[in-house]
Amino acid sequence: MRAGLLALTVAALGGSAQAQQSIIDSIDMQAVCDSAHAHMDYFREHLASPAPNETEFMLQVIVPVRDKPGGNEYLWVTNLAPFESSGQGVLDADAERLPPKKGDTLKFQRGMICDWGFRRDGMMIGHYTTRAALTVLSPDVAMVVGAKLGKNPE
Repeated sequence: MRAGLLALTVAALGGSAQAQQSIIDSIDMQAVCDSAHAHMDYFREHLASPAPNETEFMLQVIVPVRDKPGGNEYLWVTNLAPFESSGQGVLDADAERLPPKKGDTLKFQRGMICDWGFRRDGMMIGHYTTRAALTVLSPDVAMVVGAKLGKNPE
């Protein structure tokens, strides 16, 4: 369940990567990125020195899709090390419109990061994309998904 609850929710509903992309296309990803960036130092502090109850650190990285003007793919990476201006992680799922596959190493610059997340006591911290998706999911699904989200930094 590392790639985020949004992907899990789409899969549980019988959806495809296209369904996940449809949800992403339905929300304001710039606002998602802005919210996540506002608390990036919080994420980096916890990544550098996690409490025993904090696990599954991940970043959502924006990768441009060359054959689609203005198109981006949002990829989750895990197995992170503390980073400053650049870093790398392991791709958590196959890319939909790009060659990288699950397990590939993806190098990124800090400016490519859109979202971040980790678990604390099993609850999802960060995961701004999933939080924004609550507005476009059915009320029943949004209630289930929302129950798995922990309190974010303010």
